[in-house]
Amino acid sequence: MAPAADGVQQLTQLLTRTADVYEALAEAAQTTTRRLEEQDPVGLLSTTAEADALLAQARELEEQRQPLVDSLLAARNLPPDTSLSDLLAAVEHKPGPLHRAYGRLREAVLQLQDACALNRRLLENGLAYVQFSLRLLSDAVGTPIYGDSGRSHGLPGGRGFVDVRG
Repeated sequence: MAPAADGVQQLTQLLTRTADVYEALAEAAQTTTRRLEEQDPVGLLSTTAEADALLAQARELEEQRQPLVDSLLAARNLPPDTSLSDLLAAVEHKPGPLHRAYGRLREAVLQLQDACALNRRLLENGLAYVQFSLRLLSDAVGTPIYGDSGRSHGLPGGRGFVDVRG
């Protein structure tokens, strides 16, 4: 097998493995959404740990993929800033295994982006609710309306708590 064909096969395998990892990440992000909706902090921690392990795998695959892409670009006299989709077009003129692997990876990344955007909105809304609740609680603890004598502070006429004059 020619070195370039071998590089294409290796890239196909790496993209397939990367797509598997990103599909698992997208699934973990959807599980995170369910955990946030169910308010399950223990499950959320385990899902986060699983996602962290998957991200480490994705980083390793990226580190393996980049030199391979660079060598394929150099073999085809393409500039180093050529996108992966442009490289695919130069390597496979008709859709084949490399295009299918890239398509799977692209779809998994889009699913992951959607799930992460939803999770971000859920977390932002949750934080806004917590901040609102804290503000309500801190305002309730503020200056009391009635003093120790039962007389009101700051109300006109200094009426007492049990003073019900009309």
